[in-house]
Amino acid sequence: MSPRALLVLLLGTACQVPQGNEPGFGGTPEHTSSAATGADQSSSQGASETSVGGSGELSTSAEHGDDTTPVILDVGNSADIGDGAPAGCKGKIDFLFVISRDGLVDILQDRLIAAFPDFIATIEGKFADFDYHIMVVDSDASWGLSQCDDACAEAGTCAEVQDYPCDKLALVTQCDRMMGAGNVFSAGWNAYNEPCEIAGGRRFLNRDQPDLLEAFTCIAQVGNSGMARLGDALGAAVSTQLAGIGGCNDRFLRDDALLMVTLIGGWDVVGSNIGSSGSPEAWAKAVVDAKNGDANSVVMLDIGDPSFPESDSIWKLTQLFRFGLVTSMLASDYGSAFEAATGLVEEACAGFVPPAN
Repeated sequence: MSPRALLVLLLGTACQVPQGNEPGFGGTPEHTSSAATGADQSSSQGASETSVGGSGELSTSAEHGDDTTPVILDVGNSADIGDGAPAGCKGKIDFLFVISRDGLVDILQDRLIAAFPDFIATIEGKFADFDYHIMVVDSDASWGLSQCDDACAEAGTCAEVQDYPCDKLALVTQCDRMMGAGNVFSAGWNAYNEPCEIAGGRRFLNRDQPDLLEAFTCIAQVGNSGMARLGDALGAAVSTQLAGIGGCNDRFLRDDALLMVTLIGGWDVVGSNIGSSGSPEAWAKAVVDAKNGDANSVVMLDIGDPSFPESDSIWKLTQLFRFGLVTSMLASDYGSAFEAATGLVEEACAGFVPPAN
């Protein structure tokens, strides 16, 4: 037997993982992630650790009860035979923000925008060649405010929202009216109420954007004139219909990039008047399918309300991911939440293995 063949045999034997402990959605993970401790944050661990199989089947195991960060055991594939190390994400990260349009969330949007520069700077400092895509979607299936649209048609102005863009309604596109499409033009109470200037005419930001903070402020200020269907919006955003070739979100998701999803808002109670109609398992499966079946290429951050997790579908969704973190939306600022999430991004990136071409 040649030395190379012997090496492959030895590596294959050494890297075998016992049944039942395979990481990711194929089996029960050894560890789940935990939130950073502090008065403004809550652990992401619940009564059980949960994983979703490729077919959407759910399995659970008893809680381990520790506060350790997750460990990825990556056996790689044939392309990794060499130095035995994963390829890593090489600084390529797709950031998807799903922001509620319900109730008093304009305060949360202000805190997100305030924390955003330091978050991006921290991530950038960890990667020599930081290459980002940043997209925001809101949690409602409608655009703007219907009563203002009617007032605009009748009087050319809306008394309820003084800065409502009555003179720009002709610029609203079909994508603007689709749940899950990247936001580039929001309208309503406390919304930006102006079209966003996005380089290249995309529905997401990248390194070509001349003023990143100004553009992010525009797309992230979605206002509070709608529902809190965060889960449904996430599922739609990564669906083939929107994220596939020719879709509204075409080219946002990259096969060779890590995906970080940040969900911001209150509870999403499935079946309620303002909540989603899907399920955490269905949304998780949609995300994993969009990432070629690799759950470990996803970091999930829930800035919500962890007080009553059994009622919150977004809390349950976060538990389905190894790299998942739940923090409180009531924190005075979101810097500590993003700092903790940055550690998960770095760890997930180091273990990332891009799919073979």
